[in-house]
Amino acid sequence: LKSQHKNLSFILEVSKVLLACYDIVITCKDDYGLSNNYQNIVCSGNKNKSDIHSLYKSAVATFMPSKYESLGLPIFESLHCGVPVIAYDADYIRLLKDEMNIGDCLRLISNPNNFNDELLSLLSSNITDETKHIVSKSTWFKLIDVISSKYIE
Repeated sequence: LKSQHKNLSFILEVSKVLLACYDIVITCKDDYGLSNNYQNIVCSGNKNKSDIHSLYKSAVATFMPSKYESLGLPIFESLHCGVPVIAYDADYIRLLKDEMNIGDCLRLISNPNNFNDELLSLLSSNITDETKHIVSKSTWFKLIDVISSKYIE
């Protein structure tokens, strides 16, 4: 969260408008006292792969606020667990969404006030079998091919 690209300010803005029945669970140490200062933010500490898998399975959605990442692996981990994703509208995620045809379960937002509408929309739809198949067959190499075909000439 210390890196600006992780977009902590966006997380805090979403927390202000988030429906009262939901929490934002962040898998990191609570170095900023977020759990004490925001009722709906829980910092769960660092997790191993097994715990992360369980966390995805218990979530109604995954929130990916990063402005940029090397790949955005949490998106695919979440979708693999059958959990839809709301992400900050960043070029790298838009590319993955379009190229891999996973728009039925991945919504992009740039305005925190749109979070609840997108969340409710996602919860009323199902992840298609096609998307589950795409995600389950994804490999680092396929994802790298998708990205490099767009950015490397």
